[in-house]
Amino acid sequence: RLGPKDRLKIISEGGDCASDAPAYGFGFNPAWVHDEVTHYTDAMNTTSINEFRVGIAAVGTQEDGCSPDDTTCGYFLCYCPGVGDCSTDDQYTHRAGALRVTESIRGIALDFDFPITSYALGIHVDC
Repeated sequence: RLGPKDRLKIISEGGDCASDAPAYGFGFNPAWVHDEVTHYTDAMNTTSINEFRVGIAAVGTQEDGCSPDDTTCGYFLCYCPGVGDCSTDDQYTHRAGALRVTESIRGIALDFDFPITSYALGIHVDC
């Protein structure tokens, strides 16, 4: 279950969550849960959502040979479940997906009309 002390770290493609340092090019990396608030979507508090704000991506990812649904391309998203203080790389024990940045950007915002799932989210990009 997600919690307000969880943390998200972005590392370079092909890296290892438990040993690699955060990737260059994000305003907040690692990122804390926004406002340290976990949102629950049901009355029993069994389904939860954490929002992480990582800032503006300054460096694009290598896209050569990547298909649209390939989750091994791009930056890797690493998750620390907030059990410790998430201050060392080895506390990031879960790979949470990938983030692909096809070009450097000036602004990024979530597209709330796109269905957010455990493996996908929609974004608007200002290039």
